[in-house]
Amino acid sequence: MTIARPVVSGTGLHATIHIAAGTLITAGTIEQLINKGIECIAVNFEPEIDETLYAESTVRHEARLREIFGENIDENCGVLLNALIKAGP
Repeated sequence: MTIARPVVSGTGLHATIHIAAGTLITAGTIEQLINKGIECIAVNFEPEIDETLYAESTVRHEARLREIFGENIDENCGVLLNALIKAGP
């Protein structure tokens, strides 16, 4: 997901957070929003990302998951691994 409209918050004349539209929403982005007390933002669900970059990211995502799960995966973990790979980065 990406941010659909700019997110700006602050006190008085000073902006304490400014996130541009089109910014990819990550765990860090969500943490910043929570820390600043921002409860609602507009999001785009379709990634605005270059297809080549997304494909590369998908390959890295799968490689990292396989590294985390290791070589000896039982059936239950295999189901989880495949679901995480399918969900994508």
